[in-house]
Amino acid sequence: MTIREKVEYVTGEKFSGLRLQTGKIVSDSGKAFFLKTGPVAALRCEANGLYELSKAAAIWIPRVIAVDEEFLLTEYMDGRPPGGSVFSGSSAGNWPVYTGTQPINLVFMRIILLALLPN
Repeated sequence: MTIREKVEYVTGEKFSGLRLQTGKIVSDSGKAFFLKTGPVAALRCEANGLYELSKAAAIWIPRVIAVDEEFLLTEYMDGRPPGGSVFSGSSAGNWPVYTGTQPINLVFMRIILLALLPN
């Protein structure tokens, strides 16, 4: 199967103009996803890291839809979480959002800095 066929299978969406590049992809019906290609070890490490971060339910983390030896597919995050808060269960909108476009260690640094700053 090609990457496009795999993405269509796991999402149930059609992608007529899918580019095999890292970034936002949009299905024919207009639904957005985030596709990342790269070395299999890096893709699996990132998918695992996203899963572990999501277990804490502290910040808004993209849901991993699929990962294999060719790609990582997550929900697309435009910087606005459902309900308007990146901080789980709160209205505090100044918490970091991991979008998959910045190195994950920067997100951790921002979380630590925000936790250390006085309110």
